[in-house]
Amino acid sequence: MFVAQDKPFDMLVKAMKTTFKTYELFELCRIVLAKENRFTVMLSTLPNIGSGLFISVPDQIPFESEEEAFNHVIASHLERFFEVSEVEVDPPKGNFQFVNRCQVTGELIGPPNYHRYQDILRDHFNRNIQGMSYDRYLEKVESVREPEVIQAWVDKMKVSRQYKVIVAEGSGEEPRILHTLDEIRFFLLTNRKQQVVVQKEKWRIPGEKVELMPEGNLRRSIEVVLEDQRRFPLDTANHLRGRLRRCNLHFTKRGSKGITYVCAVKRKHRYSDTVFSTSLQSLISFVESHPEITQVKLMEEYFAEAGAEATDEARKQMLQDLRWLVSEGYVTEYADDRLFADKALPMTQAEDKQRQAGTPRKQDDGVSTDADNAEDEVVSTEEDASDVEPVTADVSVSSAASEAVESSESLVEAAEPSESVEKDPSAVAVAEVAGLDPDGSEAAIAGPESDAPSVSDPEKPVSEGTN
Repeated sequence: MFVAQDKPFDMLVKAMKTTFKTYELFELCRIVLAKENRFTVMLSTLPNIGSGLFISVPDQIPFESEEEAFNHVIASHLERFFEVSEVEVDPPKGNFQFVNRCQVTGELIGPPNYHRYQDILRDHFNRNIQGMSYDRYLEKVESVREPEVIQAWVDKMKVSRQYKVIVAEGSGEEPRILHTLDEIRFFLLTNRKQQVVVQKEKWRIPGEKVELMPEGNLRRSIEVVLEDQRRFPLDTANHLRGRLRRCNLHFTKRGSKGITYVCAVKRKHRYSDTVFSTSLQSLISFVESHPEITQVKLMEEYFAEAGAEATDEARKQMLQDLRWLVSEGYVTEYADDRLFADKALPMTQAEDKQRQAGTPRKQDDGVSTDADNAEDEVVSTEEDASDVEPVTADVSVSSAASEAVESSESLVEAAEPSESVEKDPSAVAVAEVAGLDPDGSEAAIAGPESDAPSVSDPEKPVSEGTN
């Protein structure tokens, strides 16, 4: 699975509770999965298949075999175990007709008849070659017969590396000096194995470290499942849902397809006995008669239709009224700035409560307004979410999504909606309001207006008989 990292998730929740905007759950998942530093990969081995995961202790990267993990540590983290130094030694003696050279890096390896040739070749492969098997790499080694090239290799071999074992104080262990790769490998296996490689059945790895993994079944499994979740993030949504609910966010379903939306405000219905002030009633009636109007168009058309002058004071009052209606749940403001208001129910609140006491309340216009009704899993019509298992190849890659944010760098301030026609407008809007830009840069998140009326503002009217 893919799980959203804590910092991006926390910042997303903060943005949702600040703006009161409503987001499509799948779009939030896609925002999380869009950047590797926004999520953590949860790995687990399939039952009765393989021998588990082998973890490189120094950098926590998983491998399919113990040998791969050891080679990675030897190539990248020897300084944790040895003090490496270079000393002058006698050059190799003998009649060398040619030397082998790496075609990938251009480095001279040595003649095949040199007694340390295999150690040097293997060490060079581990340190410098990525994304290629050892057998395939051997095809990239060429022979060079020029005398000056042979002499250059001989001069290079006058300097040798030696490795002095780092000994902890008070351990009583005698310092040792090693010279060859075989000596290093044997020492680590017999004396430092738990500090080099550990075996696990399950493991978590930050998304940004996936590209550091070697090419193989494990990495391909992660990439395949990630691509699948980016297209249809069902597993990610099911995981993210519970995490958002624990943050006291509310879920609603809307439309014939049952699209799930998330908001920090629980929606409220208007009743026949609900009373608003004149300005509030005028605004909510306008939004109701113009479904899915954007804030920009609302600012242009509201005063024109009412025949009133759009003074700065009038605009400010309208924005305050709109924010109050959104924060109370009477008006829904979507991530792309669309506005929607349900029609008032043709009954009083007391009559509705009496009706609910006898029969369950029906959904209005296909919208589930009860948070409990919204707790159904986002599942396909063919299977229940509880039966959905994480997709795995050699590993089951968990999908999780914390939130739409760059881990520490992906968040950005709320900005104007993107004008690019190549980006999904709702995804861009989600990123903007959550404080991140689709490209992953970070900035400040704009807060609400300080003079916006609070829920308990005595100036604002309240519904009769409502809480």
